[in-house]
Amino acid sequence: MSLAAAGSLIDARALAVQAGALAAERRSVAGQVIVVHGAAKRPAANTWVTLHRIGPDSAAPLDSVKVGADGAYRFQYRPSGDSTAVYLVAGRYAGIAYFSPPLRAPVVTGPDADLIVYDTSSTGVPVTNASRHVIVGAADEKRRRDVIEVFILANGGDRTLVASAAHPTFTVKLPDGAADAAIGDGEVSAEAMTFAGGVVRVTAPIAPGTKRLSFTYTLPAGAPIHLGAADSTEVFEILVEDAEATVQGGSVREDAPATISGRTFRRFSGQHIADAGSLTINAPTGSGTRLGTPAIVAIILAVALGGILVASLRAGAPLLVAVALTLFTAGCGGTQAAAPSAFIVDDFGDTVRIGPAQRIVSLNPVVTEFLFAAGAGARVVGRTHWDHYPPAAEAVADLGNGIGPNVEAVVGVRPDLVILYESPSNRRAATGLQQAGVRTLSIRTDQIADLRRLATLFAAVTGDSGGIAVVDTVMQSIDRVRKMPRPAKAPRAFWVLFDGDPQLYTLGRGSFMHELLLVAGAENVFADLEPPSAQVSLEEVVKRNPDVVIVGPVTAKRIGSTVAWQAVPAVRAGRIALVDSALVGRPGMRLGEAARQVRRVLIGDTVP
Repeated sequence: MSLAAAGSLIDARALAVQAGALAAERRSVAGQVIVVHGAAKRPAANTWVTLHRIGPDSAAPLDSVKVGADGAYRFQYRPSGDSTAVYLVAGRYAGIAYFSPPLRAPVVTGPDADLIVYDTSSTGVPVTNASRHVIVGAADEKRRRDVIEVFILANGGDRTLVASAAHPTFTVKLPDGAADAAIGDGEVSAEAMTFAGGVVRVTAPIAPGTKRLSFTYTLPAGAPIHLGAADSTEVFEILVEDAEATVQGGSVREDAPATISGRTFRRFSGQHIADAGSLTINAPTGSGTRLGTPAIVAIILAVALGGILVASLRAGAPLLVAVALTLFTAGCGGTQAAAPSAFIVDDFGDTVRIGPAQRIVSLNPVVTEFLFAAGAGARVVGRTHWDHYPPAAEAVADLGNGIGPNVEAVVGVRPDLVILYESPSNRRAATGLQQAGVRTLSIRTDQIADLRRLATLFAAVTGDSGGIAVVDTVMQSIDRVRKMPRPAKAPRAFWVLFDGDPQLYTLGRGSFMHELLLVAGAENVFADLEPPSAQVSLEEVVKRNPDVVIVGPVTAKRIGSTVAWQAVPAVRAGRIALVDSALVGRPGMRLGEAARQVRRVLIGDTVP
């Protein structure tokens, strides 16, 4: 069994072994540039790959390499400067730039480091409007309204759509009377979006996944607004800053108003809108929160958020993305200012809409534990086959595996938010759910610190911050173990993850379970290995001569009945520490209890 295959096996078994540990001084990333076409994959030979650092203090490429016939690359680097800087890998294929997710762990290898690229085509690529959001501001003193439009485009194929001389990658008609059209914040450069003849044309490539684009324009106040036609839209939302606003046409309904930064918007939404050109916004009075000065006024794009303002996340959380643009008064010269966002970017790099969640599917046991502890258990309508804690979770619908889940089964419970473990094996599921109109949030829960990151991210997305205090309590319990007196000689432990004869896997320093050893005051005899799980030989275990061998109940029986294991002095002497695999095998809400158990079985004392 290969290391990558072993990682997938453990991942599929309830995410029991996950990557990540305390940041090391030297970091590394090693993967391949892979061309995906349907089920086929091949190396992207002879392409250039660059390691980038992006931070508030500076942004620059750090290193680059040309891959060989196997598409493999490797970088080593040391974090520097601002601690919130993001490191990622970028490469170009067929003239298109592709980017990896942020490199969060000290060591990133295998599928997590692979840069997936695609062949290109100017026809036959299934790009759809996953969502369209229109914000109409109140009339200003010159009787004009500022309008923002945001599109989330979804490419559900296996090729990147590129523009041809005759066909842009995306077009939409502006409403009659639109003026001062300009590109907004998003994932499209100014050179790739043009405004001519009342039509917005985009020539930027659209790779598989999602791409966000936005633009602004002004309209005369008082007249009906006939929205410009575009392809059918899965989710359509309209915000109008007018107390008497209505929307006619299509299957659009009025929802509860949205109040953002003291400004109130009437809100309308609909799904599967085939012809946006049939929608008309009537805003007759021009009333609302007026722009009191000619200064620039920034607002958040309010998409089902119920008045939530998220200006920033704690350190380590995914970056906020400014898809909400600036509304500005006439006469301000078109200057724009940065605005807080109504979207965040998750660990897949997908934009996630901010808004409350009432029907949540958790496809990660760590997340399920968190949701119940945070008081959101009543809103969980789906879980994985491996979610058995807390006991109340077993009453929730079992939807099978959390890695490569059954998308139809998930959609069948009608969730408004699905939380997935960010793994290459879940990329297709996340895309499929998004295409079905389901909001997804993908996050890795690899390190002890990721539990707090999960709480912060969940609060940012849903506005429910109750889990942050609960996680703080968990971290305090871990700190109590960490502050216990250190033994004069730290026990050197060998932790058995998987014993499949002849395959034997243990912890490298990339595992959160390695962190538990350090918290407890012990050492990992295989701390020199970088991956979170690494295949070793029994002969090497004998050579390293651990003081104690840590096992779960199933492995304990196997070791006790296998003659070969008697070659390990610790086994022969009965120095076997038994742990609860379900407790210590995931970085969830019981991490404090897990740390106490590891301390107890290795050091022999108890933690108050």
